[in-house]
Amino acid sequence: MLDTIYKATKVIITKYDTIYMEDLDVKDLLSKQKLKKHKKMLTSSLGKIRTLLEYKCEHYGKTLKKINRYFASSQTCSRCGKTYKVESSETYKCPHCC
Repeated sequence: MLDTIYKATKVIITKYDTIYMEDLDVKDLLSKQKLKKHKKMLTSSLGKIRTLLEYKCEHYGKTLKKINRYFASSQTCSRCGKTYKVESSETYKCPHCC
């Protein structure tokens, strides 16, 4: 599994100059899910991904930006940046720019 994490982070680093990563509380997230059986493995894997991205960004001169966990990213249009209320999980077209 560790080899997969190294390869995946290498692909991300070589493909993008700026990487955005949500600053999640992994332990809290896992406690709410029914993943308690795999909690240690998932916590350490997500932590390893974060650590490797931080290291590789610094090494390759890339930028890693951490997004506040309370930022409404799923309610913000990626094109115009306006925020709107999402009523369902279906694909939404922004009324401001589409």
